[in-house]
Amino acid sequence: MIKKNKQIVNDIASVLIKNDSTEDDFEFVINEEKELIDYGIFYLTGNIEHTSLSSLQQKILIKHINNQWIDDICIFINSYGGSCDEMWGLVDIMQYVKMDIRTIAIGTCMSAGTYILAAGTKGKRYIFPNTSLMVHEATTSFMPGGNLKSIKASNKYLELQEEKDIQFWIKYSSLKTEKQVRGKILNHVDNYITAKEAINFGIADYIINNFNDIDKKNKRSHP
Repeated sequence: MIKKNKQIVNDIASVLIKNDSTEDDFEFVINEEKELIDYGIFYLTGNIEHTSLSSLQQKILIKHINNQWIDDICIFINSYGGSCDEMWGLVDIMQYVKMDIRTIAIGTCMSAGTYILAAGTKGKRYIFPNTSLMVHEATTSFMPGGNLKSIKASNKYLELQEEKDIQFWIKYSSLKTEKQVRGKILNHVDNYITAKEAINFGIADYIINNFNDIDKKNKRSHP
């Protein structure tokens, strides 16, 4: 774990050096991220994949096993999406930790990012008014060729993902039938929606007018 953390630090340092950043800039990035995490605030940006989610999952679990931690966790989401498999892993963790999870969509919240937004604790899912949101059907970048069994396996994977998608939205949105989910959310094309539509569909609970709307100091609602 120590070697892995050192590698992450070295990778960040390399990027900063390439961009002519100073050592002070490097310390600022590390210190600012640590300070946010100390307050239970996580910022999820870029592509949703193993690299971006594994550290987030570990830090949430650390808060979970800390008996002194009683506040909510806040996850800011600014992402075009990514791997649905990695997304499901984070969604499962979000459901089973002891803390309430506040999710806040800002900038761009699309594809897997929208699922993470909706998976937050109901009543604590927020959207900034100018956020771009998009939801779509299950897709795969893996297209096997020349092997019928591989094609069938890929089709089964998509069918399983589609069923999980439908059950997810029935549980986490205000749409309670497969027909409603297909009609409002899982269209056959990328479905771009407004912040107001997200509220109407039950994907989120509030449009943010100021940061007092997501006051981090409220205690968790779990008993």
